[in-house]
Amino acid sequence: MRARSPEERFLRRDLFLTAELAAESDHGQAMWENLWPGLRRALKDKDWWVRRAAVEALGKTGDPQAVPALIQALRDEEVRQAAAGALVKIGSPAVPALIEALKDKDRKVRDAAAEALGETGDSRAVPALSEALKEDEDVRWTAAQALGKIGEPQALLALIQALRDKDEDVRQAAAWALGKLGDRQAVPALLEVLKNWDWQVRRAAAWALGEIGDPQAVPALIEALRDKDWLVREAAEEALGKIGEPQALLALLEALKDEDWRVRQAAAWALSKLLPASPLQNKKERRVWQKVLASIRRAARWKKERELLTTVLERQAAWQAALSPWQDPLQPPPVPAWRVWAKRAGGGALALLLAGLAALAMALLAGLRKPLEEATRAFGQAWPLWAVALLVVALGAAGALLGWLVDALRKR
Repeated sequence: MRARSPEERFLRRDLFLTAELAAESDHGQAMWENLWPGLRRALKDKDWWVRRAAVEALGKTGDPQAVPALIQALRDEEVRQAAAGALVKIGSPAVPALIEALKDKDRKVRDAAAEALGETGDSRAVPALSEALKEDEDVRWTAAQALGKIGEPQALLALIQALRDKDEDVRQAAAWALGKLGDRQAVPALLEVLKNWDWQVRRAAAWALGEIGDPQAVPALIEALRDKDWLVREAAEEALGKIGEPQALLALLEALKDEDWRVRQAAAWALSKLLPASPLQNKKERRVWQKVLASIRRAARWKKERELLTTVLERQAAWQAALSPWQDPLQPPPVPAWRVWAKRAGGGALALLLAGLAALAMALLAGLRKPLEEATRAFGQAWPLWAVALLVVALGAAGALLGWLVDALRKR
């Protein structure tokens, strides 16, 4: 490696400092014109860090005159990303040159240009990116991503067509972009993609359907809750939560039993989104929802989903406060007088029933007194006292063990 002379090292250091000064300068056009000759030399420097400093300085100035030099810098692999970022900072004046760069022979230049156009968000780039999405095999994925970031409706047809691309990455990017667009015309195509063999494409389609929010996607998303990949099931649950259709309640309740905790967590979140914020006016529908809330509450307790349980309890308290504004939702509602008297009458009837049963038992025991005495005497003669005591202890231990098992099963 050739040793650099002191003059060469100082010159290259000056180039770097010139680029840094331009990047930090706020002295306007006069400073830019003075620094431009040094930056032009710095763009051709042997060391990448000097070239990158010059590129960043050009982006900082925001001068359209820097666009040709930055487009040329896209060919430099070591500063390509910095050049693309600088073009994005310049913004609208750089868009025509970036569109032209989509036709460059170098695949990496086309890819960097497509990415930069997406970051600018300029709608003028949509036709060129849509064309690249159809023809350019090397940058289709980046073009789809860029169209999603721009978010113009005129890209809809090209993105729907990209859902049938032979590359699964392109299909995934197209589904993501359609979700960003939020146009319901894409729903039929996304429903078809939801059956794709690649799990990443299915996941992107489920996410997109949730972003669009069309209720016609609910049956297919419910079906996706049985997908073999947990990431697809999670995305489908989140989509159902965003759409907010009550017909997904039962499927989401069942999803709380999923083997993967992340899927159960997503189901709990979706259920919390489906709960109405205020009680329904129709009494019949309100009773149905109260039963649903009770089911969700039981499932949340069973699966220890604390956040979902908190949401349900808060929603029930809000409903109670809305329906009975004078009743504190944190206190139990007052018991009606007729229930109090019915309870007392029921207690008296129970006492009479127990008294009658006791009298009947005593009458039966009186009639069976002699046979019982003879059976007890025969048992005592056949079994010694220690054996009877041991039998009582064994029966007590068996009863205690049975009670412990029942309690343990109940707590699971």
